[in-house]
Parts: sequence; structure tokens; C-alpha cells
Amino acid sequence: MPRHPRRHHRQPTATHDYAIRATKRAVPSRQPRFERLEDRRLLALDFALVHDVNAQPADIGSRPSNFVEMNGVAYFEAVSPLAGVALWRTDGTDQGTWMVKDVKPGPAGFSESNLSLINVGGTLFFRADDGVHGVELWRSDGTAAGTVMVKDIRSGSASSIQGDGSLTNVDGVLYFTANDGAHGREIWKSDGSADGTIMVKDVASGATSSYPSQFTDVNGAIFFQAASVPGHAELWKTDGSEAGTVLVKEIQVGGGGHP
Repeated sequence: MPRHPRRHHRQPTATHDYAIRATKRAVPSRQPRFERLEDRRLLALDFALVHDVNAQPADIGSRPSNFVEMNGVAYFEAVSPLAGVALWRTDGTDQGTWMVKDVKPGPAGFSESNLSLINVGGTLFFRADDGVHGVELWRSDGTAAGTVMVKDIRSGSASSIQGDGSLTNVDGVLYFTANDGAHGREIWKSDGSADGTIMVKDVASGATSSYPSQFTDVNGAIFFQAASVPGHAELWKTDGSEAGTVLVKEIQVGGGGHP
């Protein structure tokens, strides 16, 4: 009779044994499990109306804007039916919110809606039109009596400050742009007094404007752009004196520069 080959039973290896046992495991349940989450607290913010500038009519907003802090009080501009655009202040309470001064009496208010408010060493500077002198430089200590025009730079009803005026605080001195009617729009500075409000330099000599702008303080040196000749704006700097106001470099030689 033919002899059948003897079958040898191989001992399972560790890997083989693991595979066998793995197949015998129960199939995990596919049912969703719900676990209790720890308690959570939701943060709530309380919002409250500080003051209704336009109580009548109720459907007109005051559009408060241009906020500036000075001595722990917020100053801003707002629109009201009786005063138009005016300077306001608030300490965050209804009782501590009121109009500082109606510079241009009547509902027309300031002809300029952006006062360009800025705090310079505890004095609030801004530009305003009182209806007589045009848009000029003003200052305020936060009181009606202490809110006054600094200087009528361009005599008469014509405005000396066009645009936002580039009002900039540099080490407690205000720098801005103005046109006195004789020198065009140039760089000016002010310490808050009429005598201390002067043109720094007539960069574009004569009635031509140099249109200085973008004043930036770098360690006491004020960098800005200006055009000594029309259409040729270049990089300038000043230390606040006429002699110290100079062209840094003519980057684009021959004209057409624009920093």
C-alpha cells in the first residue's frame, strides 16, 4: 500500500498566536457612547449706553468718533441737532458726558467733520472752523473757557489747514501743515501759544506748496515727505529748526520722486 507522508504540526509562533487570538476578540460596538462633560461657564459681557447725545429725535445717531484720551478722560467728536459736529468728553458715565464747547454755534456745527484730535503733553489740539476765521488750529484743556483758537494763521475767513492737517505729537510739540496765504502749505509747529506757533521752514519757496506729510518721529528727528519743487516729493527731516530742516537724499534724481 502506498504510504502517505506524515504531516508535521507546526508550533504557532508568537505572531501567529497573536493573530489567532485577535480574531477571537469581540467586534467592538458601533453604538455611540455619551459621556458627561465637565461644567462650563460662559463669559457674559454687559453693554450699556453711556449717554444719548441725540435724545430727540430718537432715531438719529450722534456718530461719536475720533476718540482721544487726556488726563483720564475720553474726548471725541459727535453730532447733535442743536450744535452739529462738536467736541465732547466722557468719563464713562452719563453724568460725566457733555459737550465741551460749541465752537461754531448753531446746528451747522463745524464745517469739518474730522477734528483731528490729538493729545500733546496734556493739551488737546484740533482743527476747527468757528464760522469767522476758517479752519484754524485750536486747543482745549477740557473746559469751555479753555477751548480757544491758538492762532489765526491765515487772516480772515480763509482756512490755513486743509485736509486733516497731519497733526503729530513729537516730544510734546505739535507739528502740522498749514498755509498762511503767502508761503503755500508748509510744515509748522506749535507749543499751544500764538507766538509759539510758527512755520518751521518754507521748503518750496514762495507761494508754492511743498505739501509735507507723514511726519514720523525717530529718536527726535522728524522724517517726512515734501516737494521742494512741484511734483518732486522726496525724503526730508527736521529737528524743529529752519536750519535743521533738510533734504535727506534725492532718491529719484531729476524729479518725480515720491517716498
